[in-house]
Amino acid sequence: MLDGYKQHSVYVICTCGDDCGYTNRIMQRALAAKEWRLNECYSVTMPNNYILMKGFDVDSKEVEKQKLAAAPERLATIIATIRGEKNRGLYRPGKFAGIKTSLINPLFIKLHSEKQLSG
Repeated sequence: MLDGYKQHSVYVICTCGDDCGYTNRIMQRALAAKEWRLNECYSVTMPNNYILMKGFDVDSKEVEKQKLAAAPERLATIIATIRGEKNRGLYRPGKFAGIKTSLINPLFIKLHSEKQLSG
């Protein structure tokens, strides 16, 4: 709980392997349920590390290095945006965001939970 919350600005930074789907919408609904308002959601691409489902694999070392090298500049841009120094719109839902959010994400959660229980 955010003690003393009085309509303060709330920002969310999501990390993702390539894109975040509709995580911004999920966060907005979760915060709204507590009567908090999401001001803005941002995304930072990081190396893929999900391997529990077929078709998903880690990035090559080259792609991993590129993503890690780009992250500090992306964070600096997000910080500047929050400070009002730049335009917004730094969230990347990506292609097929609805499918990824409503179908694939629940599978991630289910498989991860099963892995945790059996592991």
